[in-house]
Amino acid sequence: MSAADVQQQYPEASNVKLLWHNGFWDGPLDGVCEYEGRRHAFSIVVSSMNARDRIYVVTELASEQLAALEEQHARFQQYVGTHTDYHYAAAGQCSRNIGALKPQSEWSKFYNQPGPAVKKNKTTSPSQPPSNRIVAWFRR
Repeated sequence: MSAADVQQQYPEASNVKLLWHNGFWDGPLDGVCEYEGRRHAFSIVVSSMNARDRIYVVTELASEQLAALEEQHARFQQYVGTHTDYHYAAAGQCSRNIGALKPQSEWSKFYNQPGPAVKKNKTTSPSQPPSNRIVAWFRR
């Protein structure tokens, strides 16, 4: 699905709060966000050389998918760190503590031991996030 398709078919979300990211390359690639008071997945659809031109989709998560993601993230926080978490001040400013890493000797407890499987629904398009229904999109 192209950025134009996403922007035409789904509403733009202005109130998305990133909670944590799983992948990162000059900006978040995917993770979990809060949208309309509920936790959803987010994933990048389009990226340019400018990290400010990224378009993401917000997708629903089944309760078992969310539970597995939360358990996986809790293990990541315990053994690797909280540097992928986003924090919001009362005025809405977002920040991250990128130095919040655990000792490297602890990382293998996360990376070498399997955690909960996060089952993803199949989609018909390789560029559409492998998750549930898309509900909105946002630019970051």
